[in-house]
Amino acid sequence: MSDTLTSPAGTGADRSSSLIGIGIVCAIIPSLIVMLRVGYRISTRTVSISDICITLAMILNLGHSIVVIIAAVYWGFGKHEADLSANIRNAPQGLLYFWLDQLLSKPTMMFTKLSLIFIYRRLFQTTSTALIRFCRGLNYFLTILIVGYYSATFLIVIFECTPVDKSWHRHKPGTCINKYIFFYFTGAVNITTSLLVISMPLPVLVKLKHRKTKITQLLGLILLGLIDTAASVIRMFTLTSAAASAADFTWTITSSLLATRLENSIAVIAASLVVMRPCFTAIHRMIYPDSHTHRSISGNKYSGYMASPPNKSGGGDVWNKITKVVEVELASRSISTEDILRSQDRF
Repeated sequence: MSDTLTSPAGTGADRSSSLIGIGIVCAIIPSLIVMLRVGYRISTRTVSISDICITLAMILNLGHSIVVIIAAVYWGFGKHEADLSANIRNAPQGLLYFWLDQLLSKPTMMFTKLSLIFIYRRLFQTTSTALIRFCRGLNYFLTILIVGYYSATFLIVIFECTPVDKSWHRHKPGTCINKYIFFYFTGAVNITTSLLVISMPLPVLVKLKHRKTKITQLLGLILLGLIDTAASVIRMFTLTSAAASAADFTWTITSSLLATRLENSIAVIAASLVVMRPCFTAIHRMIYPDSHTHRSISGNKYSGYMASPPNKSGGGDVWNKITKVVEVELASRSISTEDILRSQDRF
């Protein structure tokens, strides 16, 4: 694949602003979403290991963005090496920050996927059928696979060269693995595990006969992860041009860095949104408190929680029934993703 964003060295072409801008956006938006999620779940005393995992992913994602921004601001990333000063071009810090970029991306994806897996684990524990038992076993298998794979790749990145600091001292005697083959391999496995994590709950959810609206919304949030998978595919293609132009590393690696930043950040956002429906409902209720009550009362004849129609003789009794409709309706809007399945569900 040819790099459509290439330009001749010596022209002053500069894509560092793209790295800085994407780095800032990818630091702020995922962090705000995760903090909102965790803050709400703390306030409702529903914090679980999934929230711990996504918090760790957020911290690593933030550090990842900082590394990319520093590399772009101070060490020439996004510019042709020929346009850099000799001090920057020959300094080891550029390769050091690229090494840190690779190092941080592995645990970020691991904790992001584990966050989803722990949500699904609780989801699959609420009922038991042959399909649920199969998905439960797949969930345990993916947990072991993801922890083992990302832990191994993390260690490989650390020790990809012997001695270790040859990773950023390119002229130092020693040996290194073929990094581009390693990048392609990890990219392919990352895409495969992402698809497995995304698809794991789908057979169960599409067969549910109750709570169709909530299931449809949850399916939509889960499928947001496909955007992250698309970013992974794009990143694999950008590595082709980087491998072909290794001599102009700070320029050709830019597209891969951008794709990696988007890939990790979208994954963190998507994994957070899956359980944030009650949070957004609560926020909307705080901003528009009257709209929920009005909608629940006026729309009760169309819902599954119908109240008896008003009559002249039993006004007080009718109001009690309508109040009950409102309570049930508001409670249903706050249902947690992990609690969507119930033992009475049939598939």
